[in-house]
Amino acid sequence: MAIAKNYRLYPHAMALQLVLPLGRFKWQTSRPTTRLGRAFRAGMTRAAKAAAALPFAARKELAGIVANVVPQWVKDARSRAQALAKVVKAAQMAINFATDVLEAKLPKVGEMFQGKKMTVAMHRRLTVLQIIKSEETSGDAKLIEYAAWRRKCLKLAPGAPLV
Repeated sequence: MAIAKNYRLYPHAMALQLVLPLGRFKWQTSRPTTRLGRAFRAGMTRAAKAAAALPFAARKELAGIVANVVPQWVKDARSRAQALAKVVKAAQMAINFATDVLEAKLPKVGEMFQGKKMTVAMHRRLTVLQIIKSEETSGDAKLIEYAAWRRKCLKLAPGAPLV
């Protein structure tokens, strides 16, 4: 009684309980019990053998699957994404780090640095400070503008020394 009430309240639950033939067809018994069942199984076996003997292209045509159909909106989205990737790649600029930045090696996380144990956050901050230093020493106006923006984000004074 409670099961029927649940199905009345939630009809989608009953739909989820239905057995749907989504896989290979599976026979319930090992031996056919009726004349029609025997004939059907024999026909299915002959059809499967005949289909297996055909080349792959002929099997695709036989099944009515000519090609994978891709919706137009997917093609449009893919082409727009490729165009965006080209624009972003063209807009990227190479940053030539100063040699003193490349030579300055930061200790790994967990090692000692200036009397303290190096943490992930400290490592990130020192890396950003090195990037700011290299941008300011590059002489490029755009990179100096980026360095000023990074200083503002880190709440550093414009002329404050970097570690």
